[in-house]
Amino acid sequence: STETHSQRREQYLLDLALLEEFLPKQINVLDFGCSSGEYLDSMPEDWQKSGYEVNPELVTILKTSRPNYAIYNNLRDIKGDFDLITLRGVIEHIPEHSNLIEFLNNRLRVGGFVYLSATPDFSSPCAVQYKSKWGQIVTPEHIHQFTPASLQILLSESGLVMKALYHPYVGTPYENWK
Repeated sequence: STETHSQRREQYLLDLALLEEFLPKQINVLDFGCSSGEYLDSMPEDWQKSGYEVNPELVTILKTSRPNYAIYNNLRDIKGDFDLITLRGVIEHIPEHSNLIEFLNNRLRVGGFVYLSATPDFSSPCAVQYKSKWGQIVTPEHIHQFTPASLQILLSESGLVMKALYHPYVGTPYENWK
């Protein structure tokens, strides 16, 4: 819907404001699961932007509509190291994570960041409050349900350590107490 699209774009800016606190001004970023490319579009102009997407139709559109971005549909084709790898609403959709872990081991620059966002947190206040009626229990799309502990166990396979955890809800475009 138009409202959801607008909410998502507003949330992108909130995510980026948080990221910019941790990152230098000019970075090399890969949006893993970049979908339509709108998250990359919202990132600062001086960032070198790359996207990885498995949907062939979206890849074709991205390569045509965003010639300044490096767009990939095969992990083996991605060369170089990244200061930031983002996974926005992606990790819960990946059936098996070994390729992701190997990729992070090989392509994340030492001192770089992985930013997971829009990832359902099974221990979040909303999950606890709404239980089986929680809106993020979506089958078959959400293959995995994570908690901070289970994400840390998965990411530790790449030597990554969770630096911060936020449950942004209040003050976000998704806030809805009804």
